[in-house]
Amino acid sequence: MVYIERGEKTLAEKNIEELFNEYPPSIVLPNGNIIVGRNKIIPNRSIEDLPVDIWKVKDWNNCNIRNESYEEISSDNKLVINHVIDLLCPHFTQDEDLIILDDGAHEIADLIYFESSTSTIHFIHCKYSSKNCAGCRKIDCDELFVQAMRSIHWFSSPELIDRIKYRISKNQNSKILYGSQDILEKISQNYKVNNWKFNIILAQPGFKIDQVSNKKRKNNNVYKLTIPMFEKIIGSNGYIEIWGS
Repeated sequence: MVYIERGEKTLAEKNIEELFNEYPPSIVLPNGNIIVGRNKIIPNRSIEDLPVDIWKVKDWNNCNIRNESYEEISSDNKLVINHVIDLLCPHFTQDEDLIILDDGAHEIADLIYFESSTSTIHFIHCKYSSKNCAGCRKIDCDELFVQAMRSIHWFSSPELIDRIKYRISKNQNSKILYGSQDILEKISQNYKVNNWKFNIILAQPGFKIDQVSNKKRKNNNVYKLTIPMFEKIIGSNGYIEIWGS
């Protein structure tokens, strides 16, 4: 089949050779290549490379990887959110940083971490593993990646701090875990989006990092789905880390 784009006119009283010379057709070949006039277009069929530093191996010992919920009184076998908080604590600066829990419906992220030393706001989404051992399962990324894309809304948003304050005051599951209300007020008074960097952390102990980060792995849907998410986040002036096992 030949398709000819002709603009406003719909009739052409010319022979086929004259018509094709005036309106060169686009021809799609069986192998996917496209010929437009005298030009041959060869689509990129390879999978893009993702930066190796977005993949982070974390220690999930003493963590119940099948349950993500936050516990007020953490057990020895900690749930995923509690364990992620423990992973953040070594980087926490007293009297300057904030870690906010925003668990529940319409959340900004499970955890929001204001890291003063790097002027970075981390939106942290945690998800439980679908199985007892880590692997390369699409089911472990579906909801998590959707949550990451939603976080882009808060990049460079002047409404972020007001939204956090609203969530803390109205939602019983939202609270300051580390830091204080005074630190939040100080950040609020001086908040300018240009002074902060934005990072999304996806914590999924069900990801075996050496598997999900391997683009040559057969049927690696996690890697393939990471590509458009990464490009969207980078294009929105943010960055991403994926934490796994």
